[in-house]
Order: sequence, then structure tokens, then C-alpha cells
Amino acid sequence: MRVLERLDRLYAIGGGPGANRLGGTREEDEAHELVAGWMREGGLEVEVDGAGNLFGRLRGRRPDLPEVWTGSHLDSVPNGGRFDGALGVVGGLEAVARLGQRERTLVVVAFRDEEGCSGPGCRGSRSLCSGRLDPVPAAFVELHVEQGPQLEEIGAPLGVVTGIVAAARDTASGAVVAGGVATPPIDGISEIAGIGTIAAFRQRGAASAVTALLAREALARGTSLLWLTPGSKDAERIYARAGFEAVTEALHISK
Repeated sequence: MRVLERLDRLYAIGGGPGANRLGGTREEDEAHELVAGWMREGGLEVEVDGAGNLFGRLRGRRPDLPEVWTGSHLDSVPNGGRFDGALGVVGGLEAVARLGQRERTLVVVAFRDEEGCSGPGCRGSRSLCSGRLDPVPAAFVELHVEQGPQLEEIGAPLGVVTGIVAAARDTASGAVVAGGVATPPIDGISEIAGIGTIAAFRQRGAASAVTALLAREALARGTSLLWLTPGSKDAERIYARAGFEAVTEALHISK
């Protein structure tokens, strides 16, 4: 099958174990050059923008209509998975080749440096979304391997994603005081600076989101320690912003 053969060729770039095509490296460049060749073989018009994003366009019968895009990224984390990112590009290219010319222009895109192993990440997609994307596509569809067990457990070959985890990154600093459980007393650790730690909670969303919200809340209040009680207005507000259901376990964060 052509999709699997192409995925194997991308996987071999950089040598194993795992995929090793870090963003901004020669290996990522090689992957983009390989896919650009496949695009040309399929009759797509190839374009590379200023951020290094790769586009393959199959012009539609009505080029005035907004385009439909598909794709993903070709860089990987160190020792990454065979399908992460690459499946979205190779699968999208195969889908466009099989569909052939349509009313709308179909576009396969490979974003640059999505993983962020050698920089802030999402370099290519951030560049597109920073106000220079004109016109905006009518739709963007991405095929992505599930990085969890749910589909396999229920025997489903495919799932439709209705929401994703958004990572939040920030920097905080502070002093740490060693102590056992329940020590030292709260009054003795007022020097700790706005760092949130979750003792136990029932998750419905991303832990990173609630951690970031709590750290920012403490810093905004100018306080060093925030004690959040389940059921309180502050707790419910923060849980709601982070996409969490109400929890019954004890939750301890900086007040």
C-alpha cells in the first residue's frame, strides 16, 4: 500500500530507534523535499512560504471558492512515532490524489517545526495564523493517529475529534522548604512564590491548563500561596475555565 510505503520512507530518515526528524534540522528538510517530490508526481502545484511550510495544490474547477486544506507536520520528537504528523501529510496527499479535481481547490500542507524540540514549536502554523493567511480556507481536516487506547479498546477504526488539549507554558520561580506531610505550617511557607501544585483531582481536560491558571491567579493576586477548597466559588471558576468538572478530592494549590 502506497501510504504505508511512504510512511516507512519518512520513518527511515534520521535513523532509529524511532522517528528522528527534529524541527529545523537537515532531517526535517529531507522529509519536506521527499514529500514535495510526491506532490509533483501527483500533479499538485508545489509552493513553500517564508516560514518553510510546504503546500501542494490541486486547482479546482472553481478557483474563486475558498480552498479546502488537509495535512499536518513532518518533524518529530526524538525517537518519535511512525505515524505522528507524517500520517496527516501522507494520508492527506493520498486522499487528494484519489479524489482528483473538484469544484474547490484542494491543498495538502506540511507545517514546519510543529513539535518544538528545537524552539518554541508550531513555527509554521503560527506564521500562517499571525495575520498573513489570506484568504482563509473553507475547512481544514487533519488525519492523526490516536495517541491513546480508547479507539482500540472499543474496536473503532476511526473517531471524530471534538476537542483537543492546549498546552500552556509559563515560567515561575520560588524557594522550596523541605518537610514531611502537613509540615511546615502554612504561616511558615509564605516565601513560596505563586507556584501551584495539585494534590489530587479527577481530571476532565488538561492538567497543564489548570496548573497554569492557578499559578497566574496567585501571581495576579500578589500572593504566595493559594488554598482552593472544592466547591468554593474560586475553585469552580478556575475549574470551569480549565474545562474540569467539580471535584470531591482535596485540592491544594498555592494562596
